[in-house]
Amino acid sequence: MGADDEKKYEYHAKKCPECMTYIPIDADVCPTCKKRVGKATESGMARKATDWKSYILLVISWTGLALYIWWAFLRE
Repeated sequence: MGADDEKKYEYHAKKCPECMTYIPIDADVCPTCKKRVGKATESGMARKATDWKSYILLVISWTGLALYIWWAFLRE
């Protein structure tokens, strides 16, 4: 697929997925609810921004739980 095959959508605003307010297309944060938003989808809704801190905290928590289970029950 070339660059000509991709669909291009031009919007002047996008809709916040949290509070449903129309915001400027280049906004990274909704001015109404202060939530981070991503790029606009083909329907004009803004994507929810990925919360990387939560994913990292989840991995650290699971690693800690696995280490505790190994320490408490599996070590000799």
